[in-house]
Amino acid sequence: MAAFDTPPIDDVRTPIGRAFWQCCHCDPSCCGLDAYEFRFDSFQTWASSVSRAEFEQVSAEVDQAIEALESAPDRFYFLDDEHSRSEVSDWFRRAQEALTAVRPAD
Repeated sequence: MAAFDTPPIDDVRTPIGRAFWQCCHCDPSCCGLDAYEFRFDSFQTWASSVSRAEFEQVSAEVDQAIEALESAPDRFYFLDDEHSRSEVSDWFRRAQEALTAVRPAD
């Protein structure tokens, strides 16, 4: 089973990792996709503390991940587990939808 290269959402040293960490309510190595709950208030807490540039970078990375997933294998490893392309695409779309509703601090 192949792995598919996605943004480093599990690395809190990166902008997207910090943003997604705000939405994490469980250990991703345990709960996988279900460890993240993409809610307005979670993303808004993060967005209120970062620059517009960082906010736009994360939004762009989510958009790019969705686009890249169109050419992903039908099944691949993501967050240490096997998933279908549609599962991961839907997951990133939920993040995209929540991000659309929030505003950065500046």
